[in-house]
Amino acid sequence: MAEHDPKTAAPAGLDMAATGFTTATKNMQALASEMAQMSRHSFEQTTKVMDKLRNARTLEEVVAIQAEFWRDSLETFAEQAQRLGGLLAGLPLEMAKSTQEVMEKAAEMVAQTTKTAQENASNAMQSWTDTTPPHS
Repeated sequence: MAEHDPKTAAPAGLDMAATGFTTATKNMQALASEMAQMSRHSFEQTTKVMDKLRNARTLEEVVAIQAEFWRDSLETFAEQAQRLGGLLAGLPLEMAKSTQEVMEKAAEMVAQTTKTAQENASNAMQSWTDTTPPHS
């Protein structure tokens, strides 16, 4: 295990915290990207339906276009709900894994810093004992 300088402990701790935030950010970006794609798809589908309705000649055509739109909308909603559910289900697991890794690194750093401090204190005590004249 490499020696850790207590002076670098704070920056290293900040780096570990940033790692956790990076994981959260990536997951949120994936979620936002999926939602943006869903919105884009919805807008495109609605635009197509509006064009079809404008060109409809009979009430039967209007009803058929609307029925198709609602059927497609419900199918799309079910697919999107599954995709979002999958993304959201994985979010806590990824966050927990990232947090666990950060905590393990922090515990390792604390253990190494404590060991280094003990060694430094022992060396200082030995040095002091070696330079202090014995009492008579």
